[in-house]
Amino acid sequence: MYIEKRSPKQIRIRMAVSIVIVAIGIAIVCFVVQGLRAQQTEQQKEELEKTILQACVQCYAVEGVYPANVSYLEDNYGLTINHDKFIISYEAYSSNLLPEVKVLVKGE
Repeated sequence: MYIEKRSPKQIRIRMAVSIVIVAIGIAIVCFVVQGLRAQQTEQQKEELEKTILQACVQCYAVEGVYPANVSYLEDNYGLTINHDKFIISYEAYSSNLLPEVKVLVKGE
């Protein structure tokens, strides 16, 4: 039976190549996870904006006026907002005009 003996230099080269391959794999996984998180946050932001507008329309249908602020929707229409993650820009110009709603992500 033949057993190949490797020199210490060959062993170090193989080990270095293995470490580089593992490091590249870890970097790729980190970039993918970061991209998925950003995509998920963007989706949450769009969904929250849509939900706020739907709650505004529901309030208008029930009460005949659009709410003056977002807290009214939170208190009376069950709207839940993660204020630690999102900033809400809510501009109500008149009680009979749909408010302008923008959702911003904190830290961006």
